[in-house]
Amino acid sequence: MTKFFRRTALALSLTAAATSLQAADMYKVEMVVFANLNSDDGGEFWPRLEAPDTLGSISLSPWNGYPLQYFEQLPTGDLQLGGDAAALSRSGNYALLYHKGWLQPIGGPSSARKVLIDANFEDYALSGNLSIYKKRFLHAQPNLQLTSNRLVDMPRDTSTPVQAAETASMEQSVDDSNSENSLETPEVVGFPAEAETPANTWQLSQSRRMRSKETHYIDHPKFGVLLRIRPVN
Repeated sequence: MTKFFRRTALALSLTAAATSLQAADMYKVEMVVFANLNSDDGGEFWPRLEAPDTLGSISLSPWNGYPLQYFEQLPTGDLQLGGDAAALSRSGNYALLYHKGWLQPIGGPSSARKVLIDANFEDYALSGNLSIYKKRFLHAQPNLQLTSNRLVDMPRDTSTPVQAAETASMEQSVDDSNSENSLETPEVVGFPAEAETPANTWQLSQSRRMRSKETHYIDHPKFGVLLRIRPVN
């Protein structure tokens, strides 16, 4: 009797696993992440944020030939956003941070797996993950953090040439007046302490409904994502 129950339980578990695999269709996912070098935040303050929780995220394995395995990177010839990535690289307004594609099963929300997204450069560090699940439509949930190591730009003089000339004339008059009644003070050359403060950290965390075989753009003032998901026939 005990053997009967064990065999029955094993058969039920195998049936459940097969049903789960059938419900999870296979897709090729492709993702491009880029930084916006000329974004205007209007002087908005960006607080330092905690890094996204990547515990349990799946690391992609390098391409090892066909047939593809789950969460294995796609070869360059199988990527469809190469033209967009190349255009971003050539542009002086953007910095290409990430461009990879991979194979993965996509099922319901309870079976969604998080894929680790990370990249490190001299000026930028990208970390986080991407989760995709399917109901009636596909749903993508990027949870990304971008950290910039570039120094904060020095304040720029926005006055007009006429205003700048008037200001210089007034400052010269004050200097001439003070020089008659005071000792010469040595000039101190340097930069404000703020100039050496690293730029802030920014996060992009959204849920986006998607259609397969279409390229979707997920926007943020400081960086953006191009995402394309296509079914495997």
